[in-house]
Amino acid sequence: MSKRDALYDELFDEDGVRLSEDAETNVDNGRRLLGATLVGVMDRSIESALETVSGGNAFRDESPLHAERQELCGAFASMTDAQRDAVRELVRDNASLMLFGICSKLDQFPGFEVAVHLRTLPTDDPEMRDFVIASGDHDELHGSYHQWVDDYSDQLTEGG
Repeated sequence: MSKRDALYDELFDEDGVRLSEDAETNVDNGRRLLGATLVGVMDRSIESALETVSGGNAFRDESPLHAERQELCGAFASMTDAQRDAVRELVRDNASLMLFGICSKLDQFPGFEVAVHLRTLPTDDPEMRDFVIASGDHDELHGSYHQWVDDYSDQLTEGG
């Protein structure tokens, strides 16, 4: 079970995300979901790369990327264990720096503010609720990165 599974179990039911009557709780849960989702994408990318380094192929035979990945597997097969370990560390570090960079740069739009919203569906429903769960104001996303990695990642390092 990944670190994210407990969060998903807590916040989702058969109808989707469980909303609270308390707006602040919904904002907090939305931020947690945003962090878990971003970290989950990076974790899956790392897992795919690590599988390739170990000689596996994450793509199905019919995928156009399967043949390319097979060639990479062949190249990694001739590496020593120490070289493979170094590549694994490089993959994790680069993925960590990429997510850190995204979170940092979304804070830096001079004259603008980036905002991420959580909206209930359908959006034309008069009962629709809209919560700003993250904004580029005051380094909010940048500041959330380390907490998200700690709380939700099985693969990322605390780089950045």
